[in-house]
Amino acid sequence: MEAQIGLLRQLGAEAEFVDHDAVRVCAAGLGDDDPDPELCRAIRASILLAGRCSRGAEG
Repeated sequence: MEAQIGLLRQLGAEAEFVDHDAVRVCAAGLGDDDPDPELCRAIRASILLAGRCSRGAEG
């Protein structure tokens, strides 16, 4: 989750944890900057790993 929040902040949004499983995001300041490639790689890797884990749980 930290990578996603970092990416939102890098793009100009405000993001903060409000609880252990909740995040508040304000996208009013969102710009059209290019996202940081390292943060994108981290997010992509976590999605791929989550997909592999969910397939293992199904059977």
